[in-house]
Amino acid sequence: MRSAVAAALAAGAVAAAVVSATPTPVSPIFIKRAPRDSASVAASAAADAAVEFNPHITWDQAVARGQALAETLGLEDKVRLATGVGWTQGPCVGNIAAVPAIDFQGLCLQDSPTGVRFALNVSAFPAAMWVPEGGLDGCLFISNVAATFDKELMYQHGVKMGAEQRAKGVSVTLGPVMNLARAPEGGRIWEAAGGDPFLTSFVASLQVEGIQSQGVIATAKHEHNRNGGDSVVDLRTFHEVYLRPFKACVDAGVGAVMCSYNRINGTYACENPATLQILKGELNFQGFVMTDWWAANSTAPTANAGTDMMMPGGATQNITESLWGPNLVAAVRVGNVSEARVTDMATRILASWIKMGQDDGHFPGVNFDSWNASASQPVNVQGNHKDHIREVGAASAVLVKNDGGALPLSGVKKIA
Repeated sequence: MRSAVAAALAAGAVAAAVVSATPTPVSPIFIKRAPRDSASVAASAAADAAVEFNPHITWDQAVARGQALAETLGLEDKVRLATGVGWTQGPCVGNIAAVPAIDFQGLCLQDSPTGVRFALNVSAFPAAMWVPEGGLDGCLFISNVAATFDKELMYQHGVKMGAEQRAKGVSVTLGPVMNLARAPEGGRIWEAAGGDPFLTSFVASLQVEGIQSQGVIATAKHEHNRNGGDSVVDLRTFHEVYLRPFKACVDAGVGAVMCSYNRINGTYACENPATLQILKGELNFQGFVMTDWWAANSTAPTANAGTDMMMPGGATQNITESLWGPNLVAAVRVGNVSEARVTDMATRILASWIKMGQDDGHFPGVNFDSWNASASQPVNVQGNHKDHIREVGAASAVLVKNDGGALPLSGVKKIA
């Protein structure tokens, strides 16, 4: 199986790759703090969330319960779970309709890695700073959070963003971004953590833990060349560089992953069985894979490759008909997609919903409208998060001292 994946992914360029099973030693680059104990984690979460969920259910338990619910549903309801209602057709940027038969209240999917998008009375969390060096092709992107080199701040960043998302009724937050900043023109890369896979893995996975401590589903996502393009990569590079942050997030228990607009070795990411098989097989990811907004290009190939949710619903921003919805129902009935695959979609979505405790009936309802601010409720969720934002800003400022004349700056009094 692994050789088949290698052939599909590397297009024959690499026959095999060996990934070391030896744990990477803890890097000395991080700020040293006392380890977080369970009491401090609980106290931090309690300070940010009015309602705590029970995090002790395992993924295996959540999947079993999700599968039991999915198997009670008819085909149309399972497809409803997997298909967004359409752009601007709900209060959030992405919306999954309720399924009353199983007391499923629906899902609100909302940006993003810098806080609640299109909402009032929320915090603007630090994104990233970019410094042009040699023009656009030489831009350097450095995440404020990554530049702190402080794992506790990384975790708390997720806690506080998750608390605000939850209080606004957001059930799935569309972040963190974890692709590496190697192509500055490739979408919203400023939301990521820079170009180092080791540091990015820590930033992303710790934010996942923090976000999901609030019962909000985090989304491990890409952001590479939203205008198309083909990312050609051999299997060894894929594993050692690009996959590493996603693996860290899967290990942290992330509930969702987003597939991107571009092709990977010639095949669109959202219908690429090689990469999705690595995610769900090799990494044992048990949550669901959603498309980026209008990133899907097909009905059956997207479903059969392993994508589980079509966002935001319509085929394009100007075409309201979905590639899924009734078209996916029809594809199942003519045998182009198995109903078992659709059941798996529903199982994965429900498992994430259950794993985050959103099935307990206490998750807040959506109290904002992305498209009509006047229809939003005046719920202020900022708390004291400005203090954290200020701390991240200060901690990410780096002062360099030219000890020993390491830099060739003789005679220069200042650089600014």
